[in-house]
Amino acid sequence: MCPNKLEPLFRPIESQVDVEARRGRVCVPGILDIRQRVAERERRFREEAPSRAPEAATIILNGVKADQWRILVGPDAHKIDELVRRSPERAYDFFERLAREVGWRLPT
Repeated sequence: MCPNKLEPLFRPIESQVDVEARRGRVCVPGILDIRQRVAERERRFREEAPSRAPEAATIILNGVKADQWRILVGPDAHKIDELVRRSPERAYDFFERLAREVGWRLPT
């Protein structure tokens, strides 16, 4: 059971659906706006990504040219590789620890 009990909110829900375009939008003004969240995540990624696209492309192309079978792009990829090699049986159970170690800010 969730330890946090909040009072219910009663707000209008706006939704739009375009079946032919296979698109939809849901918004609870002031509380939930998916487009706003997506835009914020995109902005954060562009500002906080550990590697920029040109740098990543160079690393990948150089790795392919050198016939490397493992090409790691960015400090986060190196940390993932280190954690998986250190404890392969926990490879799918380390996301939060990894996020802390590489400094990712997880949404709350």
